Amino acid sequence: MKMTKKNIFDSVVFIIVLSLFLYFYFGTQRRHDLLTNGPVSYTIGEITELERGAKVTPWFTYKFHINSNEYEGAYGLAKKPYLSVQLNDSLIDYIGRKYLVKYSLQNIKFHELDLDKPVPDSLINCFKCNWNKPPF
Repeated sequence: MKMTKKNIFDSVVFIIVLSLFLYFYFGTQRRHDLLTNGPVSYTIGEITELERGAKVTPWFTYKFHINSNEYEGAYGLAKKPYLSVQLNDSLIDYIGRKYLVKYSLQNIKFHELDLDKPVPDSLINCFKCNWNKPPF
């Protein structure tokens, strides 16, 4: 079989698409496994921004601290359909609120904000607190 430019191009595109699919599939699976079954810790995260895309569901940007290092994450509002349809004014009220953040001890880049766990007033100023299990 003679390799034409089209065949080479099609093969390269196929390999790239397959590689991206496998990377995201196994990356998502690994993230889920580490946050579900691996050693995790908890801290407090603060919502800092509301972002809206032209054709995507809005998301919150949040920050949290681990050992004097600041990290940032994003929480897609598609996870909470009742929030994704709200107007900007009601969503902007979330900026500055604090919620529990769960993160993997094996790979800190795997973390998630829990909008169902608002931080109680007694812990609101505990920016660098970390727990092995949810404190509330």
